[in-house]
Parts: sequence; structure tokens; C-alpha cells
Amino acid sequence: MHLDYLRSFCRVVKVKSITKASGELHLSQPALSQQINSLENKFRTKLLERSNRGVTLTRTGAKVYQYGQRMLFIMDTLEQEIRNIQDPTGLKVYISASPIPGNYLMPIKMLAFIDDYPKIKYYMVIKSVEQVIESVVDRTTNIGIISGPLSAQAKHRLQTEKIAIHLLGHDDIVAIARKGGHWSGNNYRVMDLRALPLVVPHKHSGTRIAIEHCLQETKMNLDKLNIVLEMDNCIAVTSAVKAGAGIGLIPRLAANDPDTEILDLPGLSIPLPFYLLVATRLTNNPLIKQLVSFLETGFLITGEAQGSAK
Repeated sequence: MHLDYLRSFCRVVKVKSITKASGELHLSQPALSQQINSLENKFRTKLLERSNRGVTLTRTGAKVYQYGQRMLFIMDTLEQEIRNIQDPTGLKVYISASPIPGNYLMPIKMLAFIDDYPKIKYYMVIKSVEQVIESVVDRTTNIGIISGPLSAQAKHRLQTEKIAIHLLGHDDIVAIARKGGHWSGNNYRVMDLRALPLVVPHKHSGTRIAIEHCLQETKMNLDKLNIVLEMDNCIAVTSAVKAGAGIGLIPRLAANDPDTEILDLPGLSIPLPFYLLVATRLTNNPLIKQLVSFLETGFLITGEAQGSAK
């Protein structure tokens, strides 16, 4: 089996289009289709469903894509390590981070690390929590940084895939309002959140998961709260709050807009944990070991290990 065919297949899946993938790979569409057909003949199964809207994976195609990503990453890593031996100045580290640590913490932390290792090249991409976990499991990234509680299912999967989990620290989630607006300057209790108009991040974000996780331990249910808007990210939550939509729930790290203020809500304590994910086999790599150790030192601890909303 040609690895180039596998690489082409993974690219088609990534962009969800044979036409787009052929352009990126500098192949004709018939040539690319032939490569996909060769893979389907090799595995004796259909890998892609083709339609006018693009391509989607079959069940067997999903498996080929999952393991194909790993095979390509292993081969790319092997080639990179050989290049590192031949040219030690060409070292590269790939990092995937969810939005909060990726936007607010990692750029500052990495600047300090780069000063100590100026010859290393670093590549960081911002992804959802689920995508970061997937990229670490698939070995398409060296290190993953995420925020929010890890479910028992996620922890089990990471342990099964031999992914080490490092708790880096905590932030806390706060309530914000437009400065000088209808809800600013007032004294609220946590129980007032039942009636106040709330703007929250979408349900798959680490921040939202942390909020739900904390509220599950109380008599409040997020579904019973007065949620007026669910936004894609904390920047959008802040924008909605500034427009007068209501009170936003975001990490303290993101609550830095001069047109908003953090409300005093005694009893509100929602910790937002940060985790570093790395394949156990990489922890023996001297550079990765140094980076993990560096990130574990003084990452962030503004919240408490346990939270509550009473």
C-alpha cells in the first residue's frame, strides 16, 4: 500500500471534497479518484460516500482514516527525527490547544520557553476540546492543552490510548455585565441566576462543561436557568453582554474587556481546570519532557480545586 495514497485519502476526508483535495495535492481529479479506488480495492470495502455535497466516511472508511492518521504521523515523526539527527537546529513541536488556554495562556508561556530554546520551531493550532483530544489520540499533535473537566469516559479513553494527563492548574468562571448597564453595580446572590438573563458558551466548550459539572452538584439545573443566548466562544459572549443581552458566564482569564465588569456573586465558585495531554512514549523525549515540566510550573491557579454554587 502506498503511503501517498493514504495521505491523499486523509486529505480528501479533511476537506470533504475530492475537487478541493486534488487542487491542494496538485493531482488531477481522475488520478486522485484512482488512488482512493486503489485503497478501496486493497481493503475490499467502500471508504467514501460521494454526493453533490462532497464526501462522507463510511464506517470502515472512518477506521482507515483513524489509523491512517496515526501511520502518517508516525512516518512523519520518523522522518523528522532522522532530520533532527542530521540537523539538530530543525526540531519542531506541534501543539493543539482549546480556545481558552490557546488564546489567553499559551502564547505568553511559549514566549518564555522559546527564549530558552530559540532553535526549536513551534506550531500551535486552536481547536475544540474534542478535536484536541482526537489529535493527541491520533498522534497528529505532540501536546494537547485543554480547559474544562474530563469525563470518566474521556479519561478512560486517554488511559487506554496511553495518553498521560497532567493537571496544570485552575482558573475560575465569573459573571460579567456591561459596565454601567442595567445589571451592573447590583448585589446579587447565586440563586438570582435562576431569573437573570444569561449568555453562555456553547455546550461542547470546556467552560460550559465546567458550569454544568458544578451545577449538577447543586439544586440548580442549567436547563432551568434563563439562558437567552448560547455563543460559539467567550469573545462572542462578551460582545453579547456589551450589547445588553444579559449577564455572561466566562473564565476570569477572558473577562478583560474594559466595557464589562465582573459581578460580585458570593457563593459562586466554578473552577475551570487546565490539562496537558501527551502520549506516554513522548515523555522520554528530552525536549518534550522539558516543555511539559515548564508548563506544569506556575501555569495558572486562580480558582479552587472544588467549586460550588450555593
